Amino acid sequence: GDGGDGGASSSGGGLLPLPCPPQFALLPEHLVDDIADFLLYICRFCQQGSRGPLQHERLDEFMSLFVLLLGCPEYVKNPYLRAKFVEVLRHWLPGDPDTPGSRYSPQMANLFEGHPLALTHLVPAALRLYVDIEAGGGANQFYDKFNIRYQIGEICEYLWKVEPHRRAWIQLARTDTAFYTRFLNMLINDAIWLLDESLNRLPEVRQFDTDSADADAWAARPAQERSERESANQSTVNELKNDLTLAKVHVRMMGYTSRNIAAPFLTPDMVGRVANMLNYFLKYLAGSKRRALKVKDPEKYGWDPKELLSMIVDVYLSLSAADVEGVFAAAIAADGRSYTDKLFTDTATVLRTLGLKTEHDVSRFEEMAERTRLLAAVAQEEEADLGDIPDEFADPIMCTLMLDPVLLPSGDNMDRPNIMRHLLTDETNPFTRQPLKIADLVTNTALKARIDAWVVQRRALAAGGGDEGGVADMEP
Repeated sequence: GDGGDGGASSSGGGLLPLPCPPQFALLPEHLVDDIADFLLYICRFCQQGSRGPLQHERLDEFMSLFVLLLGCPEYVKNPYLRAKFVEVLRHWLPGDPDTPGSRYSPQMANLFEGHPLALTHLVPAALRLYVDIEAGGGANQFYDKFNIRYQIGEICEYLWKVEPHRRAWIQLARTDTAFYTRFLNMLINDAIWLLDESLNRLPEVRQFDTDSADADAWAARPAQERSERESANQSTVNELKNDLTLAKVHVRMMGYTSRNIAAPFLTPDMVGRVANMLNYFLKYLAGSKRRALKVKDPEKYGWDPKELLSMIVDVYLSLSAADVEGVFAAAIAADGRSYTDKLFTDTATVLRTLGLKTEHDVSRFEEMAERTRLLAAVAQEEEADLGDIPDEFADPIMCTLMLDPVLLPSGDNMDRPNIMRHLLTDETNPFTRQPLKIADLVTNTALKARIDAWVVQRRALAAGGGDEGGVADMEP
């Protein structure tokens, strides 16, 4: 059977009783699978009019079934089976009445926007599957998960525009912060991987176009070499188009959700990763590396750097507007790999020159850049005051000063934000590979007291206020 064992109600579920009743758990999986396959058959191969034979059928019961099971692995363990529900729902999206050529269906709009159960639980269920698919099986699971999450992203982008669905999304982020942080971490992971793969493939495509531009010189090369390179280039082009399509859905989701749900992006566990990601891609889109990404006929690959830059800047502006305590600006400034003040100055120039943003938005971006520049100067001065960090005060993985040290069961210490970020993706001890949960972390108050005392001493010394002492003098 496909039913799961008992347990506490989980995010995205909560509508069905737990543990799963034996009567359901003993049902063969193919009963649910056959329903999904039949509906997909109709969607794919029996199109008639705007939505095929289902256009005049009552689909409320199917929607109820999908919402109940989509986010409930306790009842349907196999995430790839639940992903078939997502594929059906994507086929049922009503379209946009304001878009020319869109096959808008009022019946489907009413299904998504008027079904009481869907209005409150479809978004949590879809996001739960987004997380669950990470641990799915299968030989092609790494690539399958991107395609499934792309379909979830398309559904969610439509649902975000519907007020009740948006309220349910915001409510989920506020009430289940642990789950939402895990979802956000996976969203960022996917965006980073897909965009990075795309940026790495663009120079390969550009090199092939350059080499094959001279028809005579290209024809003079050995036939086998030409055949192999043409085949490899076609494969690269296909992968590039696919990665860019998937990446845009993820970046757009970061953009529209950050306007209303900024807090999860700004937590100590996430803000550094978010800032590093944005800075890294900004360097390619508006900084010194942007010229290396120019290709002939970019629309052929779905490559629109202006659109992508605009989406990245939207995230910057949304998070900056919510950054009351300055943690986002500080995280931007702390990124030693990509951040420079010139990068942000150049970006503002590009935005203004190309007309990608209104003057108001460009001014907001420049204000954020100035705030970041000032914080970077302060941080650089403080780092110089501290000097070399004693080994026992440095995070063993990131080699940065631990501000909130926690003790792992293995006896190792790590800075809390660093180990928390690790556990969002991999719930194992990074030193022993043994299972590790957040509850296993213990605040090392004694070590924190010594670190705080050392920081105070170093700053006093920098200000000329005392004699230098060693780590041994820092005993609490």
